[in-house]
Amino acid sequence: MPLLSHYLTPTDYGLLALINTYVTILIPLVSLVAYGYITVEYFHMEDQRKFASLFSSVAVIPILPTLVLFVFGYFFYDYFAGILELPVDAKWWALSMFPLAAMTVYIDTIASYQVVTRDSKYYAVYNVLRVLVEVGLTLLFVLPMAMGWKGRLLSWMITSVIFTAASFFYFYRKKLLTLEIQWKYVKAAIIFGAPLIFHTLGKFVVNQSDRLFISKMVSLQEAGIYSVGYTIGTVMLIGASALANIASPFIMERLKTIDAQQERQIRRFTYMCIGGLILILLIMNIASPFFFKYFMDIRYLKGYTYVFWVSLGYFFWGVYMLFSFYIYYYKKTKFLVWLAIINIITNLAFNYYFIRIYGGIGAAYATALSFFINLVLLLLRVFKMLPWFRFHLSDFKK
Repeated sequence: MPLLSHYLTPTDYGLLALINTYVTILIPLVSLVAYGYITVEYFHMEDQRKFASLFSSVAVIPILPTLVLFVFGYFFYDYFAGILELPVDAKWWALSMFPLAAMTVYIDTIASYQVVTRDSKYYAVYNVLRVLVEVGLTLLFVLPMAMGWKGRLLSWMITSVIFTAASFFYFYRKKLLTLEIQWKYVKAAIIFGAPLIFHTLGKFVVNQSDRLFISKMVSLQEAGIYSVGYTIGTVMLIGASALANIASPFIMERLKTIDAQQERQIRRFTYMCIGGLILILLIMNIASPFFFKYFMDIRYLKGYTYVFWVSLGYFFWGVYMLFSFYIYYYKKTKFLVWLAIINIITNLAFNYYFIRIYGGIGAAYATALSFFINLVLLLLRVFKMLPWFRFHLSDFKK
């Protein structure tokens, strides 16, 4: 990012932020969030052949929605381009968001599977290589080839193709791909994931809609500056996701045969994770002023003002993830529908109100407040569902 800030204008970053936003919207629509069913059933289904049939059945779900949405986008692009702030003369570049969304689903699926199976070696190799390839291609296309925002998008597309293919090869080696596609698994996965579509869209509203509001109410250039500050703030999300990847198998394995000792282990582990999130929040907000001053182009210096509120929001989201596993494990996902509806309505209102009064920084306020409300509502549900999850001083004693 520091290097690209000298070659891409804030307007370029604003356009890339919009395309990323639309990909984020498309992901739950093409996947129907059915892939989450795989990670849950992994802890319930012991027969490898049946699990492979379930896995393959879920894997075919994104194909039809992607094709339908792509055809719709192709025929109606000229009509929607102006509304969505997309360039009319770059139709095929913009349409790449549909296959990007589908490939992201499969890339996320391999990550989720490697987390629950604790396949840390392949997880590390896969993700580090993917980052190196994408960064390398981005530098090639943007710097010597001077392709601008299109170069960044092209690197994303090529990397997604390569690592989607790598994902299927990995699944094949793990004997998870089979022609035994069963409708009962497709149906069960869709029923499981359907409520989560709203939940995922609610997460999108908090994560991404702020850039749409800034583009419309302020400017595309301001959206680009905001996007840079937001990206630095999401360093908090990296730490939160890492802790969540550790917490997911730890918590779910103990929920399978829960007793008093395991309850205490879960509580103690959760407190430790929250302490880790607080430490990450402090370190990154101490470091971010120096990062903007010494590494970023001066055009993006204003982005520093967004970092604290965005990182605070993702701190709340990190705690949210630690407690959301109980909702998934006990398949209480219908609750997430109501949570998503509340989230969508409140965040849209917060964005409009705060941006109208405070400008771009209002979007950062809206992000932090929305994540906080989301967390509080989830905690009320989890504590009601799990009365044993209370604060105990004894949890800190050896």
